[in-house]
Amino acid sequence: MMAYVDLGSILTALTFVILGLVVFLFAFRLMWPALLAAVRQEILEKQNLAAAVVFAAVVISLALIVAAAVH
Repeated sequence: MMAYVDLGSILTALTFVILGLVVFLFAFRLMWPALLAAVRQEILEKQNLAAAVVFAAVVISLALIVAAAVH
């Protein structure tokens, strides 16, 4: 049996997905230059895994905040 899928619900969900991605990318673009040069050097040049994990945690936290705000 095929379930009824409301086209309006799908469009609303896609709108919120796009809105969330745009806000996240905007916030990430604001955050990247603010990242200290020393931390950027640790991650990119010295391949410091611990610094990369901390930065990833910050990015995930930012994504959760955006998701909660959009929801």
